[in-house]
Amino acid sequence: MEILIEGLSHVYMPGTPFSRQALSDIHMQIKSGSFVAILGPTGSGKSTLIQLISGLMRPTRGKIHAGPHVVTGEAKNNYLLRQHIGVVFQYPEHQLFEETVAKDIAFGPRNQGLTETEIIERVDLAMKWVGLPPELAGRSPFQLSGGQMRRVAIAGVLAMQPDVLILDEPTAGLDHQGQQNLLETIHRLHQERRFTVIMVTHNMDEAARYAEYLYILSEGRCVLGGAPADIFSQREKLMDLKLDLPELTKLVFQLNQKLDPPLPSHLFHPDELERELLARKLKEGTT
Repeated sequence: MEILIEGLSHVYMPGTPFSRQALSDIHMQIKSGSFVAILGPTGSGKSTLIQLISGLMRPTRGKIHAGPHVVTGEAKNNYLLRQHIGVVFQYPEHQLFEETVAKDIAFGPRNQGLTETEIIERVDLAMKWVGLPPELAGRSPFQLSGGQMRRVAIAGVLAMQPDVLILDEPTAGLDHQGQQNLLETIHRLHQERRFTVIMVTHNMDEAARYAEYLYILSEGRCVLGGAPADIFSQREKLMDLKLDLPELTKLVFQLNQKLDPPLPSHLFHPDELERELLARKLKEGTT
């Protein structure tokens, strides 16, 4: 499902002394089946944007086209989006409440009006997608590790088989291995299922490694948009926005102070950098 955002603005508590402009004239195009990251410092409007995209709030001005649906400030049917857009909020395991893993994952599909047979199939499939072994289905989710609980919460959203998956800081609170395992799972599912992924993150390394396209928000405005290599080549602009470069990009930048020709700017995974350096070494050995 493609998401097209036109002139989107949002004001909290308009017409009151507490009025606050959260978003101003946002324009974005998120292509169907793409993996997009939305970046920006705290207070830039990221959380407001995903709540508007998912139909949880109405915009003050502008439109959001999500497939055949249009979200506006006047529209009464924004709830229809929730049939197609799944949202995994930060620390989703805090929203687990059922007595077993299977029941928690089944909650969304059951509210979609599916039959018990369909619900069981959805639960089994979602557990398989996120790498939860079948024997955990009857366990209490509160007896699991933090990483497993996060997977249960994500499985509950995936079980509804949304066309768009929105992830709000999906790795917050996980250790490094848990972060990597979770994002690898999401990336694999994205490639296999080809649903649209919108990931909100402050982690530049995650965005560089997994997203195909980046949008940068600052003070409620979309100030940059482009492929990771294009965005992260604008070092000074990112510094002005108080954003950092991915760790590997910083390493490549340092290496390029000594290398001629320089390394390409699109190396965002250690394996890619290793292959590039090895290819250069082999090339030097044959000359």
